[in-house]
Amino acid sequence: MKKMNPHYYLMKCKKILRLEAETSFASLPLSIREHAFTADEKFQMNQEQANWRVVLFRDEIMEMDEYNEWLATPEAMLEEEDFEYDLTAN
Repeated sequence: MKKMNPHYYLMKCKKILRLEAETSFASLPLSIREHAFTADEKFQMNQEQANWRVVLFRDEIMEMDEYNEWLATPEAMLEEEDFEYDLTAN
């Protein structure tokens, strides 16, 4: 039996969301999907690609529960504001 690998999605604020193979991005709540850097399913990464983003850009890989907890922190709210400001300033 072939083992299914997890998949990864680039989120705003230098986070990478790690999903188990059986979980699709489309099945996530809108409150999570709206934090994706792009809502496009084709932006899915494998583990090697996600690891390279960590090395090159200092992104952070988070599991679903960990990402949900992080979203509720003041740090996440500040980073989201900074991200939105950067988008409008450029």
